[in-house]
Amino acid sequence: MWGVASREERVGTRLEFTFWTENGALSLLSWQRTTTGGEAPSPVDEKSFTQDLRSLLGLLTEQRNGGISFTLHRESHRWRIDYEAVSVAVPPEARPQPMRRTDYPARTLSAVHTMAQQVMRLLQVPANASARLTLSVMMEDERLTYWEPGAYQAMAGGRTYPSDSQAIDTVSLAVLPFTRGLGPRTVHLELVGTHEGSSATARWRVTRAETLHVEPAAAEVTDVLQEYRRLHAEIFHRYREEMVDAVALAGSFTLEQVALSIIGGLIGKGLHVVFEAVAPTLFRMLARSGTEAVR
Repeated sequence: MWGVASREERVGTRLEFTFWTENGALSLLSWQRTTTGGEAPSPVDEKSFTQDLRSLLGLLTEQRNGGISFTLHRESHRWRIDYEAVSVAVPPEARPQPMRRTDYPARTLSAVHTMAQQVMRLLQVPANASARLTLSVMMEDERLTYWEPGAYQAMAGGRTYPSDSQAIDTVSLAVLPFTRGLGPRTVHLELVGTHEGSSATARWRVTRAETLHVEPAAAEVTDVLQEYRRLHAEIFHRYREEMVDAVALAGSFTLEQVALSIIGGLIGKGLHVVFEAVAPTLFRMLARSGTEAVR
């Protein structure tokens, strides 16, 4: 949340984040930004912001599983935080257990940065006007697999101005939190750009970002999908969070072997055919080199 909040420069700005919390793990579902165009606020210290927020998150996530919404209000000297429980269906991309590693994989960072550089070339705004652009970003587990621009709308015609260099960080910081998920999914972004006066560049902001969810599955396959989600999460947790911490194990086991050791019991239950149908990600992983599959 700090990555988004730290870039806000107006009193009255409101940021709303919606998460799914499960067993202490937080998965970002969406966030959106609104602003009233107030005066410039005093700086807020990152350390105090994150300490207060971390304490609040720890307290709330220990007490419930389900949806939770945080609304950050920018005041002159601080961010005021409100929160409430919200009703949402269990998101298939949510991790069911916390991650001990808080950094992003280098390959993920590189892919997101490259995407943001490419997006920047599309961000054009007419003189003294505004423009809107939507993006669709496809992901699979921690990997960014593809992206494409959506609708572009300019509020005027005439000469256009490119975005400033901050657009790369703006897009990257909006996308990165969504990479902490499981399975294939699409993240939708809405961006708004403005140009003012004699400036040589335009200013772009992400106003909304969310993971798109399909209609709920039929009742007869819900149990199978939930079991796949649990299985997928367990494989990733045991490999990324546990096995790679031990040099001996990391040298002896690949993700493929870890997956096979967990899935072995499914064969005896006769569930492997069903899983192959509803869990193509998992079975593609088993067909590839183990460590390559999680990169």
